[in-house]
Amino acid sequence: MGDPPSSEHVDLAVEVLRILADTTRVRIVLALRDAPELSVSALAELVDKKPSGVSQHLARTRRCWARSSCSTG
Repeated sequence: MGDPPSSEHVDLAVEVLRILADTTRVRIVLALRDAPELSVSALAELVDKKPSGVSQHLARTRRCWARSSCSTG
């Protein structure tokens, strides 16, 4: 059996799971997987939300991904 995960990795995993626990954020992530250059307005239309709400979801998701990139890269 290997070493237990570090506290930093556990905290990051919890943050990622929190991000993905939201239906709208999952829909946004899936839409961007298929078309990474979609505008906020186009995403808002796809997920049936206001652009301001989508923008807030994107900001939260970006912050999490930025932390994970810095931790692993």
